[in-house]
Amino acid sequence: VYLHAKKHNMELLMGNHEYYCIHRKSADLRDDWNLLGGLDTINSIRAKMNIRTEKELEEILDEMSVFFEEKAQPWLEIPTEYGHRILASHAGINKKLFKANHFSVHRALAEPIT
Repeated sequence: VYLHAKKHNMELLMGNHEYYCIHRKSADLRDDWNLLGGLDTINSIRAKMNIRTEKELEEILDEMSVFFEEKAQPWLEIPTEYGHRILASHAGINKKLFKANHFSVHRALAEPIT
């Protein structure tokens, strides 16, 4: 997905794989990265990109992290031909938070769900 999105200048949603890739070196999130798909991502990268060394792997993961930080969005608004907007997010928006934040998408997605 990373190479395709980069090649075609696509807009991306910030999902768990992108988030954990960016923060994979954090002591608090390293184990989560491995448990929640990081190892599968690493194996896929090694196979598809012919990565042989840990240094090569770290270089591509660092490149991916920068790309995701710059390009991946918490949500996308997609205008339709009828004047409506479609809101796309990785995991949806909590209805209670959305309403409590006066229908602000940014604030609703920034608040933790309690």
